[in-house]
Amino acid sequence: MLLAGVGFAVWYFYFNNQTSEEPQVEQTTQEEEVENTFTPDAVVYAFKAKDTDPDTIYWRPASGGERTAVLTLEKNEGLTNYDVVKNVAVFATDKAIYSSQDGGRNFSKVVELTQTGSDALNEQITSVKISNEATKIAYGYLPEVAGKNTATTIDLDGSNKTELFTSDSAGLFIKAWSEE
Repeated sequence: MLLAGVGFAVWYFYFNNQTSEEPQVEQTTQEEEVENTFTPDAVVYAFKAKDTDPDTIYWRPASGGERTAVLTLEKNEGLTNYDVVKNVAVFATDKAIYSSQDGGRNFSKVVELTQTGSDALNEQITSVKISNEATKIAYGYLPEVAGKNTATTIDLDGSNKTELFTSDSAGLFIKAWSEE
């Protein structure tokens, strides 16, 4: 019995009085706040002096300065949708889709609606969005009111048209999309 008590005492003092030869390293993680360094360098907008005038697309430096006219739409051509991702800007009218790859300083027509006469009143672009990668445009195309709406993609220059799917519903509104 005495031997068991001595063994317990040796064990107790040995294990409770041991010190580690390696210093304990406290691990800490620092959270670094990432600052958003993206600053737009241009502002693109549509303006007309009178309701009877056609819309003119302008750009100006974001820091201020003189505006520059980029494009004047047809008199009865109305703006319907737009999107901007990085330096790519795109907008749709009731007659076409226009794209810019230089921050809105130049636009080119990449899709043109083709119906004429009273049929042209029914044909429309229901939405337009640039991919998150800023390399393609997706849009909803409705050839007639209450018809089927087709989701289509094109490259920024209007090439490589691909129909993704057709919806039986007339309202197809693309909120965002990615090629991945």
